[in-house]
Amino acid sequence: MSPRFPICRFSGPARDRRGLAVVIVLGVISLALAVSYAMMRSQTTTMLLQHNAARRSAARQAAHAGLSAALQMMHTTSWAGVGTTLEGQLSNTDSYQVQFVAGDTTITKTHPDWQEYPYRVTLFSTGYSADPAHPSARAVHRAMAVVQLVRRQLSPAVAGWGDVQNHTIFQWQSAKTYLEIPFRAEGPVHLQGPLQFFDDYPYPGRPFDGGIDEVALYSRVFSAGELQAIYDAALLPSDEVQDNMANIYASYGPIAWWRLNEAAEATTAVDQMKRHQGTYQGAVAGSDGVPGDYRGAAFDGLNDYVDLGQIDLSGSSMTILAWFRADDFDYADGRIISKATSPAVADHFWMLGTTESSGQIRLQFLLKTGGTTTELIASSGELQPGEWVFAAAVYDGSSMKLYQNGGLVGETSKLGTITTDPLVPVYLGDNPPGSTRARYFRDLSAMQQAGTGDYRTFEGPVDLPRSPTDAAVLSLLEDDQKIGINDIPVHNTPPFDPPDMVPTYQLYAGGPVYSATEIPASSLAGVSFTPDMQTNPLGFFYSNGELLLYDDVTIQGTLMGAGGNVDLRIAGTKVHISPAYIPPLLNASSAVELPSALVSDDLRLESGAEAVLRGMVTVWDEFEIKMGSQTTACDFEGRLATGALRVRSRYEWQQTETWWLSRANDFLAAVANNSPLAYFPQFVEAQQGLLVEPRLQIKPATQPVTYHWQDWSNPLFVPHPKDKALRWDLVQWVDDL
Repeated sequence: MSPRFPICRFSGPARDRRGLAVVIVLGVISLALAVSYAMMRSQTTTMLLQHNAARRSAARQAAHAGLSAALQMMHTTSWAGVGTTLEGQLSNTDSYQVQFVAGDTTITKTHPDWQEYPYRVTLFSTGYSADPAHPSARAVHRAMAVVQLVRRQLSPAVAGWGDVQNHTIFQWQSAKTYLEIPFRAEGPVHLQGPLQFFDDYPYPGRPFDGGIDEVALYSRVFSAGELQAIYDAALLPSDEVQDNMANIYASYGPIAWWRLNEAAEATTAVDQMKRHQGTYQGAVAGSDGVPGDYRGAAFDGLNDYVDLGQIDLSGSSMTILAWFRADDFDYADGRIISKATSPAVADHFWMLGTTESSGQIRLQFLLKTGGTTTELIASSGELQPGEWVFAAAVYDGSSMKLYQNGGLVGETSKLGTITTDPLVPVYLGDNPPGSTRARYFRDLSAMQQAGTGDYRTFEGPVDLPRSPTDAAVLSLLEDDQKIGINDIPVHNTPPFDPPDMVPTYQLYAGGPVYSATEIPASSLAGVSFTPDMQTNPLGFFYSNGELLLYDDVTIQGTLMGAGGNVDLRIAGTKVHISPAYIPPLLNASSAVELPSALVSDDLRLESGAEAVLRGMVTVWDEFEIKMGSQTTACDFEGRLATGALRVRSRYEWQQTETWWLSRANDFLAAVANNSPLAYFPQFVEAQQGLLVEPRLQIKPATQPVTYHWQDWSNPLFVPHPKDKALRWDLVQWVDDL
């Protein structure tokens, strides 16, 4: 059976039923209208959202287009620089505005790239997109880019700047350069005037200038006839001289006999008796000897000698034979052969040499017996340069005699036994211990060759004019210290014009204009001046007058004087002057440095000062290290270009001739007793505290450096010849600020 459902029936009048139907119809219509409105509103909102998104996208694209246009502009010569704005209209509705701001606004002083700050530019770009129907309503987008200058080319250096770049020291005035030890300059040195070298100490000795040949010692008395026979043998035909002289010398049984006929470059002076071999010290073997005798030894009259070692003549009879030819007698008191401890007469054991007497150069014979030294000067027989002379000094127990070319020229009474001392050496060509100056320098050279440190005055080579430079100076350099010299003419021409104080500068075209910072006082202590990456990145500092630096002063950058004749004096300790950091050029192997100091007059280092100088220093007049203690320190690494150079003496080294000779004799005695201090500089340091390693040093930078100075009306960096304009690298891009 089918289910039964209830049936609803309406009752009441018919008009009531019609009213209810109307209500229902109206409700349905209202609902339909509501749904339709909602759908229309949703569609409108979606359209607005899409429209706004399109505007924002257009604004973003406009901002990016602005950055692109700005970057392109910076790679042209049309770029107006930092602090300017670039605007562009992309369409009727879209545009951009770009601001060029100096520096990198995203980093601070603690950032590792802070030193790059002045070489960066921040680009702030704002993009706009307006509603065509409502132009006042527009979308805005902000983006930012940071770019960094590609350093490819420096502005041209000032004329002549390159002339000074190949030398650790470049001195350009024609005045003398004065140097005293302890001082050292490494690398090439250029001196346009003569060099005055170490006059104050140590003492130069009693050198002989000329040739010496056939020297012999005997413990017997030669008669006048025997001596005449030797002299006559030298007058025989040249092919007979050598054999005849050799036979006569040998026949009398010498204790020691040095023929000095070694070949050039020989280092040993052979004793024909095989007892006392000598050592050439500067003297040149293989030179002209007695005519017909082929060879002799040449002595420069400065510091050459032959060290014969320790020799004693004992008893009450002796004879010294020698041939010599003086090139000159500029130093009259020269030694042919000498056993002594100083130039004083009382300090000689025996000696044959020359001296001045009554305006003439004569033979001289010194002999010590019984502890007393007697001097005999020839009463006749004036000596002339360029003539070979046969000299003999004879002692027979009762008298001393001098013979010249076989003839008696002097005699005096003398008694006693010849005084001996096994520790006192014998020299040819000088007085033991010789030139202490030469010994010091020769031992510095020997230390360098032995690998125990190079403390020579110069590493070399040295450019200097030979003709006005004293021969003794040249010998101390070339012969004793083995330093190469290049001969140049004397001239007095500065390599470049004196640099002016730089009040303002730019790093690149279109970049900020920076101002040099004035040093507000005439003396400084306990202060530091360093570059400011925002206001003075190169660290240009200037003084309006003489500047005196005391303790604890640091200046990093370029120190200048405003106007001419401005001195810089360093009187304190812990003074540091160094150049500012400049990034290297692209793909370059060397750093770029501006001078750390441009001194318009004099730079003086006072006694006791301690300065660390880095970089290039130019001094328009004189760089002077003043007389003072050896504690004065100048640790200079870089280059020095100066008009004049003077390094004065150290107090501790200013000792008397006797003092230096005593130290040299002490050293020789110590060496004879197998002292571990094998070199004279080491000995005087250990015994007297005279420093071997100088505290006054100038040396080149340890890493390659390009030193630069320019006309500062131009920026530091300019476009490379292969580039149309400056180049920039993109460092950072930030979207949607």
